[in-house]
Amino acid sequence: MVYLKNSGLRDWWIQRITSPLITIAFMPLIMMWLMGYLPTPYDWYVLLSEPMWRGLTLVGLVAYYFHVRIGLWVVLTDYIPRTYQGYATFLGEFLLLAHLVVGLYFIWSF
Repeated sequence: MVYLKNSGLRDWWIQRITSPLITIAFMPLIMMWLMGYLPTPYDWYVLLSEPMWRGLTLVGLVAYYFHVRIGLWVVLTDYIPRTYQGYATFLGEFLLLAHLVVGLYFIWSF
């Protein structure tokens, strides 16, 4: 029996689960934008002020956070020297968390 205590396996599952969540959350927005349904900022505001789209964007942003966090950790541990990994990880985590907070602020405050 396989248990999810191994962090590598857990990270693998998180990557596989968050990928479709990001696609489901943001692909309709991208398609509507490309097809010309959202030409002005007001159209975006009207769309994203609906509760369904706010919830979908919340799911997408949280999935994006976890997906990028694992990807960033993999890149940092593979390509950054061990002496700088702590600083790079802190900076990456801080910027990613700031990105999440700003995204949630824009979606939920207006």
